[in-house]
Amino acid sequence: QVQGTSFSTPLVSGLLALIRQYFTDMMHVTPSGMLMKAILINSCEQMTGYVYPDSGIVSLSQQSLPNAYIGHGLPSLNESGLKLPISSPDFVFGFADYICIQTDEIYTFKFLKTNSTSRAFFRVTMTWYEPAGPMITFDNSYLDHYNVTLRVPLVYNNLDLKVKIGNTIYYGNGVDGGDPLNTLEKISINDIDIGTLVTITVIGKKVINPTVLQFAISMKGFGFGSLPLFSDHT
Repeated sequence: QVQGTSFSTPLVSGLLALIRQYFTDMMHVTPSGMLMKAILINSCEQMTGYVYPDSGIVSLSQQSLPNAYIGHGLPSLNESGLKLPISSPDFVFGFADYICIQTDEIYTFKFLKTNSTSRAFFRVTMTWYEPAGPMITFDNSYLDHYNVTLRVPLVYNNLDLKVKIGNTIYYGNGVDGGDPLNTLEKISINDIDIGTLVTITVIGKKVINPTVLQFAISMKGFGFGSLPLFSDHT
């Protein structure tokens, strides 16, 4: 039976190697580890099947992402947005790498939904390098979104990812107000209407170690004319 980290580790490593080769051979640039991680996570999709914790049977397809069972889901080169022979020609892909940010700095990217398609969606993932910190514990009362007691390393810095569509604001990892615990944040939005302006914002909420931090961001969409339509820095 094929299961466990003995199989998942080499498969994910192979995906990352192919992503890096795409940038070095096709784009003639060397991507950071941050960017490769962002692209990999941005490609992840929901999984089917069941898990059997002590509390009973859990259907994976009924769980929002990320969750404690499968993280952000199943990664796939076909869903990465990279222009590969196996990729859908309707995918559009954008990225930014090695972007410096300090406290209170804001980066904005804007995209316009232009094409008519029933599979219109947008995915964006942002991540950064974080110095190692001591382990701390959060219980359910602190962050109900994860629904588990967390034993995690202290995160010195806090960058927030959010997407605005009309009057609706989406936060990274589905945590209202921003996720303070993770160095990776993802937002997935489906069923975007034609003519809709999608605004992505990266905010330097707290940058203290080091005082200037670098981040990377991966963006993909289906039914968009180009990525990005507009970008800004304040």
